Amino acid sequence: EQIQACLIDLPDEQRECIHLAFYEDLGITEIAEIQGCPANTVKTRLFHARRKLKICLERQTRWQIKA
Repeated sequence: EQIQACLIDLPDEQRECIHLAFYEDLGITEIAEIQGCPANTVKTRLFHARRKLKICLERQTRWQIKA
């Protein structure tokens, strides 16, 4: 539930990259073909998406500890 809540807040391209990489187990090249962008763009999107997910999940964890 927490991951899904954080995924919703990601930009569409980043959310799709995360889904394709971690839920569909596709590689960078395959994701780039699907998204119609260079492989380096996919790498950048995944980097930023993981960073945003980490921050979001840390906030949720802190909030739960305080509650």
